[in-house]
Amino acid sequence: MSIPNFIKKYNQYAERAYGLGQSSQLIGIEDLKALIVGFDNSSKGNRFISLTTNTTVKEWTRGVPFEAIYKISQLNCMLGGDYTKRVNDQRIREGLPADFVPSINPRVERKISKSLWLFKNGTTKIAIFPQQSGGAFYFVKDKDGLREVEKSIVAPYLNQVSVPVASQGTQQDVPIRTYDVESVRAIHIEGKEYMIDSSREVYNTIYSLVKDKLKTV
Repeated sequence: MSIPNFIKKYNQYAERAYGLGQSSQLIGIEDLKALIVGFDNSSKGNRFISLTTNTTVKEWTRGVPFEAIYKISQLNCMLGGDYTKRVNDQRIREGLPADFVPSINPRVERKISKSLWLFKNGTTKIAIFPQQSGGAFYFVKDKDGLREVEKSIVAPYLNQVSVPVASQGTQQDVPIRTYDVESVRAIHIEGKEYMIDSSREVYNTIYSLVKDKLKTV
């Protein structure tokens, strides 16, 4: 698959602004959506990728001694997989009938493609199958500016993630996650690295500080 022209045109700017290598391209959010749909519509099927996401954990929250807490994490995962087939394959491996039918997510408006979902609240998310964590880093902003901290410093203020009860009927879960496209900072796919330019400059700064520490497929 050739690199689209809209990605090529960002090369020079990416080199100058972010110090990216020759193999990296800087793209926008809409370009990322087009890239995902393009891969979903290709005949190559599943592919392993590395996804780097940047989120604001807390911002201007009472009782938190920081103006903001940011998290950047990397995940090795699979893009373009068939959720129903993956669950039924696992059921077969466990000696169960392949009769799993996923429930309809009431929050999803429609699926733009296999991996790109439009939610009813207007957000667009990428659906992936996680394989292995590549690490996470935390930053805080306070009177001294932006700085990296250990997770233990911000752990008391992090949101607790609830784990839903599995409905697959299997001993080993087949996880699927969705990430807001606005939170994606970089995607490594088929040997190429695409960095996504954020409208929030702090996200671009944080990514530039930790990108060499992140593991990629």
